[in-house]
Amino acid sequence: MRACRNCKPRGFTLPEMFAVITILGIIAAVVVPRVASFTDTSHSGVAEHHISQLNAMIKTHYNDHKVWPCDLEELVASNYINAVPTHPDATKAYQLNNRTNRVDEVIVN
Repeated sequence: MRACRNCKPRGFTLPEMFAVITILGIIAAVVVPRVASFTDTSHSGVAEHHISQLNAMIKTHYNDHKVWPCDLEELVASNYINAVPTHPDATKAYQLNNRTNRVDEVIVN
């Protein structure tokens, strides 16, 4: 069996590898911040959905019992919701405003 004398060695050269890695780094630098902003948008959308659903259950509780719930745990105890949802932002929580009988976002320490 003879060795191939006219064959070029296979593989990539070091400058080609540097070029590919540089291009991938530039693409990552452009794409990653855009993807990160999508998570912020989705978190605010989830929070708005939770608030609208909680407010609907508060109104349903009032229509059934003719009295507003004292807190969100009362909705759990009355089987209107399974559990009080956790806010997607760990520094915030949902709280029932007893003056307006609506759910607000509050900052948790």
